[in-house]
Amino acid sequence: MSEASDYKALLSFAIGPVQPFIAAARRTQDLFVGSKILSYLADTALSAAGGSPIYPLAQNQSGESNTPNKLLIGFTSDHKAAADAARTAQEAVEKKWSELALLVRDYLISLAPDLDTSIWQKQVDTALEIYWVTLDLASPPALEGYDLRGKYGTRVAAAESLLASRKLLRDFSQYGPEQRGPMSSIGGVRPALRGVTPAKEAGSARLVREFWQNLAEQLARPAVLALDGGEQLDAISAVKRFLNGAMVWATDKKNEHQISNEHRELAERLKATFWGDKARQPIYPSTSDMAAADLRAGIIRTLTNADPKPDVVKKRNNLTAKLQAYHAALLSAPADHPLAQREGDIPGLVTLANAVKLDAQPREALLHYDGDLLFYQNISAKMLANDYQQPATEETIDRRKVRVPTKDTERLARDLRETASSLISAARDADIYCTSPYYAVVIMDGDRMGALLREMDSSLMHTALTNALEGFADKGASGIVGSEQHLGRLIYAGGDDVMAVFPLITALPATIALLKAYRAAMLGKTELAGVFKVNSHLGTASAGIAIAHHLTPLDFVLAQAHAAEEDAKERYKRNAIAIRILRRSGQHTTAGYQFGFDGNQVQHDQLAPIIELADYIAAGSVSPRLSYDFAREAHALNSNAMAASELRRLLQRHSSVVKDDERLPQEERGKLFTEVRRDDLAAGLASLHQQIGGPQASRELAEWLGVAEFIARGGQED
Repeated sequence: MSEASDYKALLSFAIGPVQPFIAAARRTQDLFVGSKILSYLADTALSAAGGSPIYPLAQNQSGESNTPNKLLIGFTSDHKAAADAARTAQEAVEKKWSELALLVRDYLISLAPDLDTSIWQKQVDTALEIYWVTLDLASPPALEGYDLRGKYGTRVAAAESLLASRKLLRDFSQYGPEQRGPMSSIGGVRPALRGVTPAKEAGSARLVREFWQNLAEQLARPAVLALDGGEQLDAISAVKRFLNGAMVWATDKKNEHQISNEHRELAERLKATFWGDKARQPIYPSTSDMAAADLRAGIIRTLTNADPKPDVVKKRNNLTAKLQAYHAALLSAPADHPLAQREGDIPGLVTLANAVKLDAQPREALLHYDGDLLFYQNISAKMLANDYQQPATEETIDRRKVRVPTKDTERLARDLRETASSLISAARDADIYCTSPYYAVVIMDGDRMGALLREMDSSLMHTALTNALEGFADKGASGIVGSEQHLGRLIYAGGDDVMAVFPLITALPATIALLKAYRAAMLGKTELAGVFKVNSHLGTASAGIAIAHHLTPLDFVLAQAHAAEEDAKERYKRNAIAIRILRRSGQHTTAGYQFGFDGNQVQHDQLAPIIELADYIAAGSVSPRLSYDFAREAHALNSNAMAASELRRLLQRHSSVVKDDERLPQEERGKLFTEVRRDDLAAGLASLHQQIGGPQASRELAEWLGVAEFIARGGQED
């Protein structure tokens, strides 16, 4: 790494748009693959540009984190070299994207030869938005607000500002009349792909649906594409959805006669990049899988609990029997139409199962099947026929192909509903309260990065910042999200950006753990210590959480997670967390909180009383009526003393305490809701009220009490 004074030019380079590549998704698979594609293209740009990478320092080598889509590179030669490098990087990215898209296109043509390639090509050619600017440091221009002959951080901030200005001058493309008709199911921005049709029927909704129905039948994999033709994708969404399938197709020896050497070699390289050391393509948790993760973890822990007390043994034996019956129902599916999938989509569950040495049969029942088969309310013969390709007959109704389940499929659906319902009841009897159909999407982003960059005195300090960000993304974020404690799955972690999915119970504590780890990564670099001494409010992050029912459209949930993160930044003024609960009933809850500071350390534990309250409500020690009664009185509680008094009164009224029996083992005594614990909880909630402050403190605390109640009850009122 050269010193700042050695650089003659800076190159700031960005690849987008991020939303269509990552957040525009109807399935979690679209999210994961989209983030990998963007990281792959960023790696390509970084490699092609040369120069001295400043951010990131090197290409991503981890299967968990991602290379950020925005790059900063220094050049010691001259300004022209930086501009030439930018053009080279742009050409390399466009070439890689074209190769990747062509591979997927030819795969689709092998399944649907009538694909209209003119529509495909127009969309692929206009998919990427690549922006770059160079800043001449040898003969710096006059930029208002920036002294380019001053310290290093000001130059970097100027380059970032120029790039932001360039992005405002967006490039727009128009689609011609040949692309009229139904729009893509994802985003609705681009026309859906379709087959070549006569001019007079161009854009026919019926023909477009038939094209996608026929393609789904050829794929014969409902987990990739709905069989009813309702999923109609544009080219960019199709690349994300079918890229893994195209890799398998291009490297399958059975297809050697129709695969070009270029496609085969590209597919092998992509597998090494996208799959890492895995022999098979990765599997991604569905939203249902994620919603059921904490339930399955609770069952695993209960089954392997060796507590000899008679009531515990009875509950454990009942749970075991119900799980065996459920497993038998799963196995009763026809041998040529199995319901099972490979395990590994939620790493924390695998880690937990390995740690407790879970037996083979319960492991298969809990880890090898999608989580939607545990939510008995949604199991139907139609769902099994369409989503799992269980036996059905095809009929044409109103010129549409419809799959009508057979009697055997109806019987399977009935058996699964009954055994899953019994299993859930047994889980609740065994004090496993995490049986909610809700899950969470978390989006986190670093605060005031521009201000932080301005504080960099040298490129060496910038290197320390980059190392801190990369260390957090590569180790901190992935370790927290994928742990057996939090049971999440990381979608994207690039520098100061994180996107992940969690089950309902773990989302809030996991998000707080991520914010803590980010701050620790910032403070952990001694080279940056002076920056935080000057301004302790630098080096923080904010997060948004969207909690939704597992059947809520994913694109809507993602938009709400982004909106929550925006709330944390703007409404709660950064160093904050905001949460949106999207109830199935349509009634939504929002809450937010800005963390305080103690010296240079953020007081992230200020929301601990909310997590504790959720645990106590779930355990039955505190009534959920607490949150409703406090909300009803909140408008009249205009001081901290009044709020503290009311919290104590309500906790006494709505709780059931027990004496701390010293005859019990220490770990059992620690779980009892005693008078001391009740008083501690009341004090913690009162302290949170004081920290919120202002005339709306009681109302905002009421919102957080509502969050605790919802998490504890899992939205069961909906």
